[in-house]
Amino acid sequence: MAYAILRKEDLNPQIFLMEIHAPAVAKKAEPGQFIILRIDEYGERVPFTIADFDREKGSVTIIVQAVGKTTKDLSKLEAGDTVLDFAGPLGMPTPLENLKKVAVIGGGLGTAIAYPQAKKLKALGAEVTVIAGFRSTDFIILQDEMQAVSDKLIITTDDGSNGIQGFVTDRLKEELEAGEKYDEVIAIGPLMMMRAVCKLTEQHGIPTTVSMNPVMIDGTGMCGGCRVIVGGETKFACVDGPDFDGFLVDFDEVEFSNLTRSILFCSDDATKHRYKVETAAESIKKINPNINVTTIVGDISYQVGLGLIRKMNAVVGCLDNRWARYSLNRLCMRAGVPWVDGGINALEGVAKVFIPGKNCYACTLEPSALEELKKRTSCAVAIKRNEA
Repeated sequence: MAYAILRKEDLNPQIFLMEIHAPAVAKKAEPGQFIILRIDEYGERVPFTIADFDREKGSVTIIVQAVGKTTKDLSKLEAGDTVLDFAGPLGMPTPLENLKKVAVIGGGLGTAIAYPQAKKLKALGAEVTVIAGFRSTDFIILQDEMQAVSDKLIITTDDGSNGIQGFVTDRLKEELEAGEKYDEVIAIGPLMMMRAVCKLTEQHGIPTTVSMNPVMIDGTGMCGGCRVIVGGETKFACVDGPDFDGFLVDFDEVEFSNLTRSILFCSDDATKHRYKVETAAESIKKINPNINVTTIVGDISYQVGLGLIRKMNAVVGCLDNRWARYSLNRLCMRAGVPWVDGGINALEGVAKVFIPGKNCYACTLEPSALEELKKRTSCAVAIKRNEA
């Protein structure tokens, strides 16, 4: 079943809105929930928070920033086109009942997630203050929509180009110091912003909800990629959240998880490489403690799939079988994951200079091999010779 795009609107040069005909999803959608979309049968599964929905029209609205391959491909579609899959609603709705006065904080693209919360609160009769922060006036989105669902709207920018300069926490602090009393604060946006909001509201004893949006693969709690620690317990953002009590979220653990990078090491010669592979993960931890190594030894054809590779930041192969090298290469290209066929030495080279948070690494390959790697890798990768 294909899902028709009813409307597309560019909100700024990087962010666009899509209204998609999905009656079954619209019928049960609530603020705080999300969907998983797949453009076509070859596309990856990508989660998007539900920005709005119309039950009578049978439509669901998502707001997307074009930053990766799938979102850029999605941005090329127009009204009248279709997407193959549109699964949802997923996750738990945000509990908004019985609140009389609420401050909804949105940072950047997080404003698209904060908007449905404010809209529902207003419909429930709550007094709503919306504080939204952006880099500059050029990046402001949903201003008219937020104005319509709030009793007070405060928009601040990093550069002050809209007349108010500073962070959302600065504006929230001003409101609190002016005597405003809130039943709850809802903060949605970058991790550092949500953490700063919680630090401020905790001083005033105001319950605070944050929206955690880590990497998700299946959206049903099976892959475990979206683990967060809440109140000392492991939770999955896709099924237990994505909204949690901000005072209970272990932000230190989340930030460390964001720095942790994963490498898949594949070898098709169990006899020759078994010992090295078994000790590789331990040695890599000594080189870079923020790297997790998953090792696959033997026939990779039935052990390695697209879903596994998409969880990785890099793939290293030590493969004698030409067909295995070709298959792994194609999988990495489809997933947009950099890979190198260079064995244990390449694995150690990747670990030494893998930069957390970026698709950038060096390896011990010869210059000619580096050039070949550049040709075979479909994503932007900066590669330099490892001189260590």
